[in-house]
Parts: sequence; structure tokens; C-alpha cells
Amino acid sequence: MLEDRKIYFKTERLCVSSFVTDDIEGFMEYRNDSEWMKYQGFKCLSREEYCKELLKEQDFGLGAQLAILCDDALIGDLYLKLEKNTAEIGYTLNKRYTGKGYCAEAVLGLCNFLKNQKVRLVNAEVDEANTTSIRVLARIGFSFKGNTDGYLLYEKDLL
Repeated sequence: MLEDRKIYFKTERLCVSSFVTDDIEGFMEYRNDSEWMKYQGFKCLSREEYCKELLKEQDFGLGAQLAILCDDALIGDLYLKLEKNTAEIGYTLNKRYTGKGYCAEAVLGLCNFLKNQKVRLVNAEVDEANTTSIRVLARIGFSFKGNTDGYLLYEKDLL
């Protein structure tokens, strides 16, 4: 299954890659769970809308969704948008895979990937009520920088 994908990076347990058609059902399973996705955008869309966004060539300058795989199974996704030497990121896991350290591992892997691309700063906006995500960012070295319109801004300097 990995041979059909563009691989961006791997960690000890995870592979982060492009999406393939076989991922769409699994993606819809968690992205269309409105209660689980209460802090997320890009949710509750049709299969066709997801296919249009996920199966196209991803452009980091415009914003890209990347698949998080564990043992060839889709367990979540990362969002990445690059502007000069700064990255804006987001992350989502299927609720069946939470509590196992996958989210922290994927974000740290993304930070290492970005450092190799000469990115200096990584920013993540988090809903102020999303305490689980806030704990993940703090645990992996992101610093609180401020808040705007109900979102908290966290930043990690990669230098």
C-alpha cells in the first residue's frame, strides 16, 4: 500500500504520506463525527468533496493535508501550510487511536521534517477549550504566544 503514496517522513511507529483513495472511508469516519470534530474545521463534507481536496497534488504553500499511517492503517492527518520560514500546522487523530502518543509522535516528526526543510518557526492554533491538544503541544516543547478570537497560539522555534 505504501508504494502508491508519496512518503513525506517516517517516525518510529508512523508513516506520513499523501492520501490515496482507500483512505477516504477511514478519513470520513472521524472527520464526519461532529462531536469528535467540535474543535476542527474541514469536517462533515461529502465523499466527493474530500476526494477533491485529499487526492490532488498537495501544495504546502496553499495548505496540505497529509495522512498519518500506523501499520498501513490511516489513524489521522496533519495539516501543513508553509510561508517562507514559518509553518502553520494542525493535527487530528481518529478517536480510536488516542492516548497512545501518536499525535505527539506525528507532530514531532513533522517538526523534524520541517527543520530539514529550513523552516524556523512552527505555529499551531488551538481552540481554548481543547485542553487535550494544549497538553500535547506543551509536552512537545511548544510555547504559548497569545490568543485571538477564542484560539490560543502556540509556537516552536526549530533552531
